[in-house]
Amino acid sequence: MNADFGSIEKPQAGVDAVVLESHANALESSELLAETSPSTVVVRQAVIRLASDALGKRTTSEIDSTSSLIELGIDSLGGMRLIGSIERNLGIELPDEMFLGQVTIDDIVNHIVRQT
Repeated sequence: MNADFGSIEKPQAGVDAVVLESHANALESSELLAETSPSTVVVRQAVIRLASDALGKRTTSEIDSTSSLIELGIDSLGGMRLIGSIERNLGIELPDEMFLGQVTIDDIVNHIVRQT
């Protein structure tokens, strides 16, 4: 059985662009939803509180979750202490190498949420 694909019209380029944009917007919305889901919010609050404690800050509002731990003033030793604190308080394991480089609170939160 031979099918005649010559009679099938190809979608117009403009239509493809609209469909792709629609899918991109849907993906962006789902990512935004994931970032603000109750579990993400709770995990972010917990990690910010633990980072605030590690830094000796009086309030969590002083912690910018988009700044790297280094920018926040957490050195490598402080990062290792923070790992231990997060692991104990949240009952999870974090890879030590996660705290190398420019990791942010949001990076840690996203890793934890993906793990659970």
